[in-house]
Amino acid sequence: MRVYLDDREGEGLWADLKDPEDCNAGDRRAMRGAVPVTMAADPTDPDGERVTQVYPGDYDEQMKNALLARIITAWNLQHPVPKGDRRILDKLSLEQIDRLYEAVKPHVEFLNKNVVNPSQPGTDPTEGSSS
Repeated sequence: MRVYLDDREGEGLWADLKDPEDCNAGDRRAMRGAVPVTMAADPTDPDGERVTQVYPGDYDEQMKNALLARIITAWNLQHPVPKGDRRILDKLSLEQIDRLYEAVKPHVEFLNKNVVNPSQPGTDPTEGSSS
């Protein structure tokens, strides 16, 4: 799928991405593993026994960068195609990366389609259990 990175569709800058359905287990693992998670004491626990996961503020961007670095197959930018090196994406303009972030949303949805969100009603595995 071709993504135009400026307003000159057809003659401007572009990037080709794999289609969402062509993403594989490695793409999903790279995306999900891109974010370091820190464990910290849960401030709501008076005994200090529970911990909570702390995600960095750029959680979403790190995941998208890891995925984009794997699924960009070609582009006409002056930089080399990332081929797994997400640091190359740091060289793009804000407009270019924002267009890529928008274009990769269907990929993220496809790769997360079987993920259960425990904050949704009826999905908490401990709901209804008694201690």
